[in-house]
Amino acid sequence: MAWVCPTSSDAKPIFDMNFILLIYTVLSVSGVLCVLVRALLVAYTGLWTAQTFFTSMLHSVLRAPMSFFDSTPTGRILDRVSTDQSILDLEMATKLGWRAFSVIQILGTIAVMSQVAWQVFAIFIPVTAVCIWYQRYYTPTARELARLAQIQIAPILHHFAESLAGAASIRAFDQEGRFIHTNLDLVDGHARPWFHNVSAMEWLSFRLNILSNFVFAFSLVMLVSLPEGIINPSIAGLAVTYGINLNVLQAQVIWNICNAENKMISVERILQYRNIASEASLVI
Repeated sequence: MAWVCPTSSDAKPIFDMNFILLIYTVLSVSGVLCVLVRALLVAYTGLWTAQTFFTSMLHSVLRAPMSFFDSTPTGRILDRVSTDQSILDLEMATKLGWRAFSVIQILGTIAVMSQVAWQVFAIFIPVTAVCIWYQRYYTPTARELARLAQIQIAPILHHFAESLAGAASIRAFDQEGRFIHTNLDLVDGHARPWFHNVSAMEWLSFRLNILSNFVFAFSLVMLVSLPEGIINPSIAGLAVTYGINLNVLQAQVIWNICNAENKMISVERILQYRNIASEASLVI
């Protein structure tokens, strides 16, 4: 844009307007191609991962000893496996992809900013350490709450299936109210840990956003309070602009990480079903 726009009315631009149109066209087409490659890569990787997990888990369950099915009802196994496999097929690839993309984006912004103002590392490194500490404090709680929420799904499905199968008997004995009340209690039991899980996400996001806002406000005060001539005003403006962008990117990174952590329990449960002790060999 500087080459196309002259600095004064008498000066001639280095390139004409067609040059900048060509540059922006190339950037737009390149961006579209990059997004297409990214989407195809995420879809292919997610599909390959889901198929690999499902094949290994199916082989492990079919080769499991009878004592495994005696201790765990087959219907409950199928309910959990179908739910977890559905999450792995439809959600995990997208959530992990957005998590990786947001992390790459914030690292790229910091790398670009460090080229003109290396002092950003003095702020970025402590903030990153605090964010990692908060994340490690949040992760165990989020996974336990996700486990509690997933455990409450099977009773809802079984109660609904049994109620549907015995609908005639329930109506004959005038017990609709009791079954409806039990169903609502089961739904409330499932929603209760999920509500606390969402509250934990908001707890983490709120604290990290407050931290980033305090750091950004402190940086603004420092830039305004510095004597004239110590820092280039253009560099200070660039730092402020990227600082605002960093706050937005950090909030996106936190939210994507929290969403991925909430669904990771499904992958852990599939890994448990993959590691079932096998029965004796077919041929001895």
